[in-house]
Formats: sequence, structure tokens, C-alpha cells
Amino acid sequence: QVVGLADEPHPLVDAVDRPPEAVHVALRRLDEAGHDLQEGRLPAAARADDGDELALADGEVDLVDLEAFVRSMYEVDLAPDEILVEIRVRPLPAPWRHAYLRFEQLYRPTLNVAAAAAAAGERLERVRLAVGCVGPKARRLRALEAEVQGSTCADAARIVAGSGTYLTEQLEPASDLLGSAEFKVHLAAVLLSRALRNIATGSEAG
Repeated sequence: QVVGLADEPHPLVDAVDRPPEAVHVALRRLDEAGHDLQEGRLPAAARADDGDELALADGEVDLVDLEAFVRSMYEVDLAPDEILVEIRVRPLPAPWRHAYLRFEQLYRPTLNVAAAAAAAGERLERVRLAVGCVGPKARRLRALEAEVQGSTCADAARIVAGSGTYLTEQLEPASDLLGSAEFKVHLAAVLLSRALRNIATGSEAG
């Protein structure tokens, strides 16, 4: 899927048998007058984390991994002579499922979690987990993903419930009017477990 300003977007090469690993931000350079130079920092072909080639026109854009692009809540890796033109997202192929859950107070998000996995019977495979609105930026939880791989929903819930120290280190939670850091870490574990349960049961909407 491509979200952006390009007249003729160049979507990711179709690879439904491979996991949707990375979201990329497409950037273009501007000259001193602000005109689009139709070129980026990278050569014509770039590769995603999982090795899938991206279909690009020659010198059209610079593809930057989203995790590297977003530095903090108010800072991104955008040079003065660059503009963001597209966000490229690989669709989830079958048998992947996903779940997105959020908790808010005073009409402001306190925490949100996203999870994706390929359900294999009672077990969760190729798990992807992320949490946002807790610290400086949304974080992908790769070490927790590795621990949950191949587990049942009940086992995954126990693993996530015991991951408080890891979540605190990764999310860098800040106490504020919406809740203490400890509360946010606890809530993150609860919603992550619930998201994985929703995936396992097929109730993805949460």
C-alpha cells in the first residue's frame, strides 16, 4: 500500500509469501528555490530488511525505514532540502492477522498497541508487537516478539505479563496527568496480551 503525494506511486514488489517487515518513508530532494529535484539519497533499487526489492523509478526517491525516520515525538530524520512524498506499507498476507488497541483519558491517547501474527492452530507464529504514546516514540518490541514466537495464547499472556522490566527499558515511559510510568507499563502488558488473544481467536477489531 502506498500513501502519499506521488502522481505515479511505485508500490512494493508483491511477495505475499513473505512477512511484511518494514514500513518505508519516501523522500525527495528540493533545490534552493524549493523545486522538486526528483531524486533521493539512494540508488534506483533499495532493499527492505527482509531482502525484498522495492520497485522504484531511477533516482526517484530515498527510502528510509520508518523506525529510523521517527526520532522522537517531535523530531524526524528529514533534511532541510527534503520533503516526504510517500509512506509505503506492505499489506498483511494470509494467514496473518492483526489487532490494534488503545486506551485514552480526557480525549487524549494514553497508550496504544499493535500486534500482528500468523496463527498456526493454537500457536502464534511470526509475531510483531509495537507500543506507542508511552514514551518519546512508538517502539517495536523485537526481543518480546522472539520470546512469544510459537507459544499458545495463554503462554504468550504469561510471557508478556512478566516483561515489565523490558517494557520499561524499551518504552521509556513518562509519568504525567494521564498516568504514572508504572501504570502505563502495566497497561501496555495488558493490552499486548489482549491483542494477541484477539488475533488467536480471530476477533481482530478488539
